[in-house]
Amino acid sequence: GGAVPVDTLKQEHPEFTGGVFGESLVEPTKPTFEGGVNGQGTVAESLPDYEGGAVPVDTLKQELPSYSGGVNATEALVQDAKPTLHVEVRKELIPKQTREKIDPDMLLGETRIEQVGQDGEKEIVTSYEEKDGKRISELKETTRILTEAKDQIIVRGSKKNVEIKPVPVLTLSNITGNSMGRSARLSYNLDKADGVTVSKISATIKAKGLEEQTLDFTSDQLEATVDNLKLYTDYTISTRMVFNRGKGEESTLLEDKKLRLELKKLEIKDIKETSLVKVENGKESEIQQLTEAPSDLANYYLKISSEDHKTSRLAIKSIQTERIDGKEYYKVTAEATDLIQRNAQKTFEAGYSYYLAKSSADSPTIAGVKEYAYKDIQDYDSRHDQAYRNLEKLQPFYNKEWIVNQGNKLDLKHNLAKKEIVSVIAMKGQDFVTDLSVADHIMVHYADKTKDVFAITSQNSGLTAIKEYKIADLDLLYTPDMLVKDRSALAKELISILKTVDLQSDGVYRILDDQTTSLDKKVEEVKNWYLEESFAEVKAQLGTLVDKLLTNLDYQWNDSPARTAALKKKVQDNQSAIMLGLAYLNRYYGIRFADYNLKELMLFKPDFYGQNVDILDRLIELGSRENNLKGDQTHETFARVLAKDTKSEDLHAFLDYNRQLLTTDKDMNDWFVNATKGHVYIAERASKNQEIANRKHRAYDNLNNWLHRNMILPLLNVKKAQMFLISNYNTITFGSADKSGKTIDQMKADIDLVADRQLTYLDFWYRLATDEVKDRMVKSDFNVATPVWEGYRVDGRGWVERYGHTSGMEDYAPIREVFGPAGRYYKDNKLGAYASIYPKINARDAVHFVEIDMMSEYGLSVYTHETTHVNDRIVYLGGYKHREGTYVEAYAQGMLQSPAEEGHQGEYGALGLNMAYMRPNDGDQWYNPDPTKLQTRQQIDHYMKGYNETLMLLDYLEGDRVLAKNDLALKKAWFSKMTKQMRHQDQDNKLLAPNQWDYVRPLTDEEAKTQLNSVDDLIKHNIITNRHYQGTYRPEELKTAYVNVKMVDAIYGGNTSQGAPGALSFKHNAFRMWGYYGYENGFLGYASNKYKDEALSEGRDTLGDDFIIQKVSKGKFQNLEEWKKAWFDAIIAKAKRGIHSFEIDGQQIDSYEKLQDLFDQAVETDYRNFKYGGSVANYTVALKKKVFQKLLQVTDAFSSELFPKG
Repeated sequence: GGAVPVDTLKQEHPEFTGGVFGESLVEPTKPTFEGGVNGQGTVAESLPDYEGGAVPVDTLKQELPSYSGGVNATEALVQDAKPTLHVEVRKELIPKQTREKIDPDMLLGETRIEQVGQDGEKEIVTSYEEKDGKRISELKETTRILTEAKDQIIVRGSKKNVEIKPVPVLTLSNITGNSMGRSARLSYNLDKADGVTVSKISATIKAKGLEEQTLDFTSDQLEATVDNLKLYTDYTISTRMVFNRGKGEESTLLEDKKLRLELKKLEIKDIKETSLVKVENGKESEIQQLTEAPSDLANYYLKISSEDHKTSRLAIKSIQTERIDGKEYYKVTAEATDLIQRNAQKTFEAGYSYYLAKSSADSPTIAGVKEYAYKDIQDYDSRHDQAYRNLEKLQPFYNKEWIVNQGNKLDLKHNLAKKEIVSVIAMKGQDFVTDLSVADHIMVHYADKTKDVFAITSQNSGLTAIKEYKIADLDLLYTPDMLVKDRSALAKELISILKTVDLQSDGVYRILDDQTTSLDKKVEEVKNWYLEESFAEVKAQLGTLVDKLLTNLDYQWNDSPARTAALKKKVQDNQSAIMLGLAYLNRYYGIRFADYNLKELMLFKPDFYGQNVDILDRLIELGSRENNLKGDQTHETFARVLAKDTKSEDLHAFLDYNRQLLTTDKDMNDWFVNATKGHVYIAERASKNQEIANRKHRAYDNLNNWLHRNMILPLLNVKKAQMFLISNYNTITFGSADKSGKTIDQMKADIDLVADRQLTYLDFWYRLATDEVKDRMVKSDFNVATPVWEGYRVDGRGWVERYGHTSGMEDYAPIREVFGPAGRYYKDNKLGAYASIYPKINARDAVHFVEIDMMSEYGLSVYTHETTHVNDRIVYLGGYKHREGTYVEAYAQGMLQSPAEEGHQGEYGALGLNMAYMRPNDGDQWYNPDPTKLQTRQQIDHYMKGYNETLMLLDYLEGDRVLAKNDLALKKAWFSKMTKQMRHQDQDNKLLAPNQWDYVRPLTDEEAKTQLNSVDDLIKHNIITNRHYQGTYRPEELKTAYVNVKMVDAIYGGNTSQGAPGALSFKHNAFRMWGYYGYENGFLGYASNKYKDEALSEGRDTLGDDFIIQKVSKGKFQNLEEWKKAWFDAIIAKAKRGIHSFEIDGQQIDSYEKLQDLFDQAVETDYRNFKYGGSVANYTVALKKKVFQKLLQVTDAFSSELFPKG
């Protein structure tokens, strides 16, 4: 049919039977009941099958058949055949209709489809009942709409034709971001024809998660500003224009534009104080108040001090009056490229402003100028708070908003986000970069004494004053803590000032403490700093040094004539101090820590350790005091001047801090060895005595004390010298290869040998010393290791003078670099060596070698000699000190010094004990060959018993066989008499009789004839062999106290004293007492002052041999002669029972008789020679030597018994 508007058509729906709209239900007729009554059984019939189309069961309904037959189930039920349901289903199209509308605003003839039409669909169900092939019910039809038809609407214009204008063109021509104002200016351009009207232009500015802003524009106002924008945020600008060009209202959307405000400018942060500084004639003064604005601003600058950054200085552009809150202020304004300052509105202004009150009652703090904490900064996230503070170290100049934005990118697990940064330093390879030269790494120094190193690449910062790098693998930047600036003109002027300074000059002399001394003395005082080489280096490098100094001095943001004048004046006034400060740091702080060297940090970047440091003031302070420049006060200088800039209380703490930060060395000892490697060879020896094996013994431990600590920096800065150290728990030896004209490599074997021998000697003494004092041997723990100095007699130079100069030769490096500056030079006193000791035990005791080579075999013997002087009162004598009436030389040579085979002074073959040398037990030794075999005091005492008894056996045989000749002349030639010489006072001795000295003289005829008939007579009359001794022997002076008691020389008596003894008998008796009573009772009892207090308590004014032997023997003996006679008798009795077998010249000796025969032969030979005018005793002495050395060999140093049968 025709098109009828949908809204005017109404479709009729057939009525439904038994269902709902759209569905049909045919229900089969229920069967009637037959028989049965209510509540009795029934028969239910099933539903009939459907035929035809599918019809929902709930929409079909069957008619129930009526009942026939009896009632109340009493009659039979007859049921007819069942009817069937016939169903047909079909679908039909509902055609769409077309309607038209008239639009008066559309041009006549124009049409448009407002709605596209669509056909619908319906479903028709037809059903009826059928029985026996015949329809028995009315036909029923049900219709359901499946899809509604949709009209097609066509709009036709009825307006008469008019002119259609072109579509207007709107463009967003410019987006001008204002990051400092947190705003953007949007500028549009509109191109439209006359007659076209634009009713609306709107721009919507939106960003994810933020509230939208909408700006409205008109055709006449095409610019507007959007405020309150967030920085570092991606915004979208969507623009819509509504217009009419003759066709009715139309609209268009412009392509979206992006907007993002970035702010990376320079900001002075963490401001502590701002002040206005006036400069007159180079002198600076802070201005607290202005009464009027100055006309010449060139004499002023702003100084801004910070908590964590260097001082900023700014030339002033203007000073203007402003009224704020009813009060007048001077607004002081400075400008610098890219420098900004935040205000109370959380926006920024260019430059920097400071308000100075006109009245002193008004505060200069103005609300309009404000600094915000990070928590007040846009996008602050408390989780990243540490990251922000750390990034301020990486990017010290950039504004806080930038830093927060950068910090939020950091993974919270990254060290830069969770650890506290102390400082950041640029590097080129392993070298610290302290200027603006290109770097390739940075080191990040954390507060927990750890570090990270990151690779960096240079890039353009976009800011003229900043050098910028990108950190590899991190979306972060790094900027050195320096402003890019042309300082060449200023540097040139400062160099011209500093280069005029000479080390020996009036300006330098003015810092000396004593200004009244002579010029020669001033010259000498300056020479004592040993800074000549370093001063020359500084002068040669002034260009580089001054440039680095200016680069790191402060932040000079712009050119300030006032500040330049003040700086020049400061340098001019302190030029000498500055040069000395540079020379000192250059000299002593080129310290290596693994691959890093501290010199650049200490010169120009002391803020590496976290403190804000004015490096110029630091140099001036360092170079303005004489004591600061002395090499022997390097530890004190650090504490006085440098410690406050490092957070370390002393030099050791500073070095240890850097070790932990910059190296993998596990302790300071390892670090010191590595830090000096190549210049100092260090031989360290731990004790082999198990109980002290882990005690301090290493070089750094021995240096790190009040006495030696000023050796540390000189040793760490050795350049030319070839030094070595030998360090153990008791001594530290300082030497050089330069002394012998060798290299360290050539000397290493000798150094190690000396180190081993020193340790063997010291370990021996630790085993020997009494339990009460032995721990005093470990000086590294309780006191100070005794220094041993090698001396300055140098091959090819002689004794080198104090400053290391030798005419025609290069300066002697060990003095120039180490011994001289450390204050360890000493003069040639023509001695072989000496120990500096004090009346009271003092840690300053030291050993000095002079003429003797410390590294020779004899040098080691001298080491045992001189350390005896140092240690005897402390340890060797059991803590009882020297015996009254003796002095130091009574205990060293010829007693406790370990004799050397080569280079000795007569002590080899004299009474002694080998505590140091490892020698073969080859039958040609005077002493125990291997000190390490004597592991206990008991073993040592056993050796000394065998040692003394063997000598006494030989002495007995010699005396007995000589006396057997009964020749007066032979007796006088062979023997001398030791007598008592009573003491008198002189410069060395203050004691009087009964204190005595030994006096050795020839025998008289009467003495030889009537007194000497047996060995007992030799003992009783204090007879000795006449071979080496004559005159007086005094143990308290420094001449005859050196006497060596030869082992082949016999001293039969003891010359028993009632007070102090003589030197010869003292040494002899001390050894014999040791052999008989042992070290603790015999040696200490006799050689020390052990019994002095006891003697006094018993009413004796002196401590004599007689008192000692009574105490030691517990009253058994009254004098030494009684004791010695008894011992001789015991030895001979044992010998006659048998001696250890040995071979002499092919002859086996195993009895006293055989040995006596040998002595008979030797004495007879000597007697014949004597009678014919020859010397006496040569054969006998040779026999005594041969027998002793054989017995030493065959008994394995008397470890087996000399007299097997006891």
